Amino acid sequence: MPRRTGGRGNSFDAQKGLDADSDFKDTLTTGLEKAGPPCPLYDGPRFAFCAGCPVDTLRFVEEMARKCIHQMGQFSDYGRLDGNFLLKRLTRLGRNEGISPETKQGARQVLEMIAASQTVDRKTLASARLNLGEMAGALTEYRELAKEQPSESSVLIGYGTALVQSGKEMEGIEIFDRVLSQEPNHRDAWFDKGRAWMKLGKPARAALCFEKLTEIAPESPVAWNNLGVALRSLGRLEQALACYNAALRRNKAYDVAWTNRGTALLALERKHEARRSFERALKYNPSSPAAKEGLRQC
Repeated sequence: MPRRTGGRGNSFDAQKGLDADSDFKDTLTTGLEKAGPPCPLYDGPRFAFCAGCPVDTLRFVEEMARKCIHQMGQFSDYGRLDGNFLLKRLTRLGRNEGISPETKQGARQVLEMIAASQTVDRKTLASARLNLGEMAGALTEYRELAKEQPSESSVLIGYGTALVQSGKEMEGIEIFDRVLSQEPNHRDAWFDKGRAWMKLGKPARAALCFEKLTEIAPESPVAWNNLGVALRSLGRLEQALACYNAALRRNKAYDVAWTNRGTALLALERKHEARRSFERALKYNPSSPAAKEGLRQC
């Protein structure tokens, strides 16, 4: 699941064809008129990394992502690219749950081309592997980094997350506890520890983590949403509903919280209110399958 967004229904906030259109290059560079060195990929104008780089400009839309991977697959000289910057873009791409498995696979191939062609920052590489679902490589990278930097929280959080996503939840929780022993109010550690307990089917322990997170970061809608999910799993519907409402006060466009709110209202047999919640969820995310299904049940 994406780290801070995503998830559908009562869950956390964790397309075919690769042929590029002939005007794809023009589409990417339209409006990007700032002067600078030529783009090594498209020979177009450049800003930040590269104005013509699709990973920078596609906004993670599936159609553009597929074209991005196709175009980059035609480019052989990866040694000329800014590998660390590009890995960060691939990391962001991997966090988007709307991207298809085929596109993620293409992104992983690009990642390996970059890693094989130049020396890149190992933390950046590990993060890209993790977010693109290349767990074996991510675990190897983070394990070595954790030995070298045993007190670096960002390394430990990545390592713990890779362990959890590899089915080693208790080992991951131990890593998160290491971070919390050093930084008791570390947001990501509480967040990821709560997700790990939920994955283990321990919503009561998860609820304690997310409750702590709402104390540390009361402004976070995701913290309130995830606390609501844990409470909903414990059958505490009214309390879960209050948490979803708290999330929505902080972000009224939070479609996941609207869907979760609707699910709780359905369970409370308040169908009219549930319908309105699902309709609001679909307003902000028209493709949400959970909201569509919830609306069908009203």
